Amino acid sequence: MASLVSVMLVLVCQIGLTIQACAECACCKGSFTCESNKNCINGCIDGYYGAKCTEECQGNCETCVNGNECTECTPGYYNNKCSIPCGKGCVNNTCLLVSGECPCKSSYFTKGKCDACAGLRYGDECNNTCPSNCGTCISDTECLWCKNTVYYGSYCQHRCSLGCDQGRCIKSTGHCIEGCKSGFSGGKCDKCSPGVFGPFCDQNCSNNCFSCLSETNCTECNPGFYGEKCANACPSGCNGTCSVSNGQSCNITDIYRVCATDTGRCIHGCNSVIKYGEYCEKQCSDTCNNKSCDLKTGHCLEGCEMNFYGLFCVDSCSTSCISYTGKRRCDGTKGHCLFGCKYGFHGERCDNICSSQCVNTTCNQTTAECSYGCIDGFKGPKCAEIIPDLEGYYTRSTLIGSTIGTFLAGGIVVGIASLITIIIRRRRNIQTKQLDVHGHVNTIGPCGIRSNDDTHENDSPVTYEDLKSRDERLYSQITTSQQETPPATDYVNYSS
Repeated sequence: MASLVSVMLVLVCQIGLTIQACAECACCKGSFTCESNKNCINGCIDGYYGAKCTEECQGNCETCVNGNECTECTPGYYNNKCSIPCGKGCVNNTCLLVSGECPCKSSYFTKGKCDACAGLRYGDECNNTCPSNCGTCISDTECLWCKNTVYYGSYCQHRCSLGCDQGRCIKSTGHCIEGCKSGFSGGKCDKCSPGVFGPFCDQNCSNNCFSCLSETNCTECNPGFYGEKCANACPSGCNGTCSVSNGQSCNITDIYRVCATDTGRCIHGCNSVIKYGEYCEKQCSDTCNNKSCDLKTGHCLEGCEMNFYGLFCVDSCSTSCISYTGKRRCDGTKGHCLFGCKYGFHGERCDNICSSQCVNTTCNQTTAECSYGCIDGFKGPKCAEIIPDLEGYYTRSTLIGSTIGTFLAGGIVVGIASLITIIIRRRRNIQTKQLDVHGHVNTIGPCGIRSNDDTHENDSPVTYEDLKSRDERLYSQITTSQQETPPATDYVNYSS
């Protein structure tokens, strides 16, 4: 009967029910192998820890030494908290506790953690083949990147334009990464620049042709001309341009006038490809390829120079993007890093810093979750939470430190104030005093005349004879003091 009760209590602990019986040695290893104080002698059954084996392991821990360190995980998880899933290709969904490595189900998975598909494969079992131009993919219609960056589109179905310098373009837009070759224009470098035509945009249009489809088919004439080859001059009185087909639709104004008489706005655009605006008063960004931009908006027409992005190409790619010699760090449209982030940064532009609570300050580029767990004292996917056991310690330590600092600072201030007060008082009490040969204290007055302490206000002369007698005595004293120098022993300095 006793053994049956023991078995029942162990089962209660294992299914996670909390009753008083679990605290009475029932979760110790063995049959009631605990001391009189209820501490377990041989340790705890799986899933519990503590001296009395009353604390339950957390999360996916099978066994643990405390609430923050697992020694064995449930199948499918690893690390000291059993919080990271094993790779989808692990045999039996089981991997090593510390590294997460495991034997793979097949060669379709990458070796090591078996957490990704090898080669050009996708799917839960990595048994599907990616589209031919994909570098890697997640389905047959979604490539993560294209081979050699010479293709674009959701599954890399389009080849970059012939006009792209180095032949490379951005997967999402097809815009050329390095800008256009000479003679090409447009974001995708798929148009010929004004004045040239042909598949390689290297043949010149006829004279007076601003743009053309062939040597005999002008699509736009230079100001003042019209016709299929722009060989005809516009009639006099035209405002500088006229219909390409028939020379009509002209205004009766000066043929050479290029701006409106009422506003001064440019009628035919700017005479330089590096200017834009209604008055051509603005200059295209220096970092536009060929410094050319849209006449109205100023948006760069031929993409951005190396490592700049945006409509005006004034934003620099983040220095936290991984870079390779001769290659752009980010795409020219939104500034997203093309080759990922340097260690310690995350985000599409790699402009966010990983939490300092992450081990090695390293985190996932997309989610910002710490890649290698948290430093001591923190927890959570981004290591933003203080572990409760240490939170009070940190708060008390901060409080004690600030209190001691306050007392020390206060003591120093009081000490300095007291020292200054003593010095001022002593200086006020020091007087220059001397003793004459009879032991009387003499104080040196103005003009070097000594006054004797025995002199009293009642001795002041009150008659002319008294004044005269006093003056004679003072004169005699001055004469004597000039002729005789009293010995140094006749003077005594007093200080109060």
